Amino acid sequence: MAQTILIPVADGADGKPLADYLTLFDQAEDRKLAAFFVDDMVGPAALSLRQHWQREQVREALEREAQGASVDFHFLSAAEGHLDWALQTQLADLLVLVGVGGREAAANARLDHVRCPVLLSAPWPFCYEHVFIVFDATASLLTAFKSFLLFFGTTARHRPVTVLSFVASSTRAIQLEKFFIHHVRSQFSNIGIMPVHPEEWADVLAHEVQRAPRALIVLGQRAHHFLPPTPRLPKLPPSASLYFSNEQHASPR
Repeated sequence: MAQTILIPVADGADGKPLADYLTLFDQAEDRKLAAFFVDDMVGPAALSLRQHWQREQVREALEREAQGASVDFHFLSAAEGHLDWALQTQLADLLVLVGVGGREAAANARLDHVRCPVLLSAPWPFCYEHVFIVFDATASLLTAFKSFLLFFGTTARHRPVTVLSFVASSTRAIQLEKFFIHHVRSQFSNIGIMPVHPEEWADVLAHEVQRAPRALIVLGQRAHHFLPPTPRLPKLPPSASLYFSNEQHASPR
């Protein structure tokens, strides 16, 4: 089954070529790319004639590139200049946002409405050297982790992986933690485990990420603590990327 990946496009000529995304997601055997204009994330905006013309130029250039690469590609349809993210992401497999500006767009667009995992990349091109997994035994984390394995499991296999595991408080949570750690060890070759208290996870993560170049953080809904505006939490370095999910289920802890 094809994986549908939603990719951002800038209004101007500085948009990312499709070739970058095809290289990034080469692990996915069958993929569909669906593009959207970043400004449409926030809401409807009045566009000048020049802006409409620029968008058409971008559309035509990307469609030609997709045709030449034999890629299944289309643009999302924005009703009256507004994208319904709950609807558009219902059947999507991943939403990509790029750059520090992507964090601002993410906050303004209220990503709690998004129904698929999100890759919030550091400045393009996306790359990472160390993976951090915040294991809090929630369904949102498990969804993000499974999505990460789908798209990057092969390329990440021999990279350093650190699991920040919340201290379990129930038998069920302990069992899930053991099962998860066993599964992680079967997928990656360089694993580190750090038990953390739920009240201290953000500080511990921020400290560890500061010491790791180009970190990729896999987590559940707790990712929203790092999206603006959250001045009470430690800031992540600009080189850090987030891979997260919004799926809501009760935690066994």
